[in-house]
Amino acid sequence: MTMNIATLSILAPLLLLLLGLGVTAALDPYLRREHRRIMLVIVALCLSLILFLCIIDPEGKKRLAWTAAGVNAALYFSSPRDQALL
Repeated sequence: MTMNIATLSILAPLLLLLLGLGVTAALDPYLRREHRRIMLVIVALCLSLILFLCIIDPEGKKRLAWTAAGVNAALYFSSPRDQALL
């Protein structure tokens, strides 16, 4: 993936959203410590996945990228949810 204007236009809003979520999760006084830690881990995993996808060879096989995306999704969907929100 080369860094051209199309790539930046896709990645910039996603990076801003993840950074905003990270700041909000770190500073929100209403989140429990364990929930804050889970949200920050999810943000870190999403950011590492984005950096990982940026350095993959576009002509190469995508099996490793899809595996990383699947692991990230599994971690996201398996995170404990607060019963008060349901």
